[in-house]
Amino acid sequence: MLFYSPEFLVFLPLVFILYWWVFSERASKLTFLLAASYVFYMSWSPKLIVLLLGSTLIDYFAVVWMQRTEDPWKRRALLGASIVFNIGMLSTFKYANFFLHDVAGPLTGWVPPHLDIVLPLGISFYTFETLSYVVDCYYKKTKPFDTLRDYAVFISFFPHLIAGPIIRPRQFLPQLKELRTLTGADIHVGAAWFLMGLVKKLVIADRFSLYADPVFADPAAHGTLAAWAGVAAYAGQIYFDFSGYSDMAIGIARLFCFDLPLNFRTPYLSRNVAEFWKRWHISLSSWLRDYLYAPLRGLAEGEWANYMAVFMTMFLGGLWHGANWTFVAWGSFHGGLLMAHRFLNVELGRFWKPAAALVPLPVRDVLSRALVFALACVGWVFFRAQDFGTAFEVLRRMFHYTAGAAPALAVPALLAVMFAYDVTAFRAESGDWDLEGTLLGLPSWTRVVLYAAALVVILVYTPMDARPFIYFQF
Repeated sequence: MLFYSPEFLVFLPLVFILYWWVFSERASKLTFLLAASYVFYMSWSPKLIVLLLGSTLIDYFAVVWMQRTEDPWKRRALLGASIVFNIGMLSTFKYANFFLHDVAGPLTGWVPPHLDIVLPLGISFYTFETLSYVVDCYYKKTKPFDTLRDYAVFISFFPHLIAGPIIRPRQFLPQLKELRTLTGADIHVGAAWFLMGLVKKLVIADRFSLYADPVFADPAAHGTLAAWAGVAAYAGQIYFDFSGYSDMAIGIARLFCFDLPLNFRTPYLSRNVAEFWKRWHISLSSWLRDYLYAPLRGLAEGEWANYMAVFMTMFLGGLWHGANWTFVAWGSFHGGLLMAHRFLNVELGRFWKPAAALVPLPVRDVLSRALVFALACVGWVFFRAQDFGTAFEVLRRMFHYTAGAAPALAVPALLAVMFAYDVTAFRAESGDWDLEGTLLGLPSWTRVVLYAAALVVILVYTPMDARPFIYFQF
């Protein structure tokens, strides 16, 4: 069930009504919510529920047994077993064919068979959540869940199950212990988040794709301006597609009085690459920082060890996105950018920062943000392209001027909408404008009119072939 499918638009109100007006006790509410989440997951493929249940049970009892002993060897063995199981499961279902055909095959000359393996939806996301739970409990950074049911709800809560946000135990456990009472504000704010995400996905992201897809399908047929426009369109598509999903997930969770973390904070207004990764897919980038970069950084001392930890984190972060060398190249590209950013600031900053300070701040801000967006676009070429041949042809068209037809005027118009949204959200983030407070401060009839207007926009401007969320493939 996609969040905008007819089936889900029946499923959500039904679950909402039963959760709030049929089940009254905490235990019955959470049991029902868990059952509803499993029904949601099985709507994609019933047999894949076995993996979700297996992961849930193994990691829950690993922590239970970990809590019963202070023997460091036993605790370490349980942690290791959990990590091996989770990484092994993820590697088998996501990377088996990649390693056989793209790594082992070329190295050995062996022609391996193709394994008929289906990638389970959400496995990359719920695997990271179960891992963070076991690791945090091992280091005693969080308390374990009281019951298997509570832990299963944390892993399987349907708004975030398929594509995040990736939540931590300490973010969700307090909310499960004390369930909130539904208020009118929860309904209005939840509906607003959901509709905003729906508009971002169906009206803007899918329309961006109409101008991005032709460039990547046949880059040789496009000139330089059209190539840049197509890549910029993909930058807008993936941003509004994924942030749209995240907004809808936040809105749905709010209808049940749960708060999910923001996953995007105006990333295309970042002044440098490091800031970009604090604003883009925040739940993943913070997970990689805490559970991958930090251990890698601790393996050795010195500044170069830090550079290598950054690069390996982004290399593996790229691989997490998909079993393709193009994703590895995308992660490596950003790893190189982060290394260069740190080197320029730490090692060479004393040479260029005094001169940069002479440039007026507004000019520096505009130039730095434009540069970060351009670099992000270059990275998206590898992310979007099916293979290196396509990626390098797109880049050749971008950086070696080729005459061709002018890009569609809709692309700059859509980009203007994207940046207008980011500027508005940036103002809200900086405290200039409280979006949620403004919404709740409006008269009820005004809010209803806004919701109705959003629905009209969705019905009128949604392309006929609405597409699945991009991050569902990961």
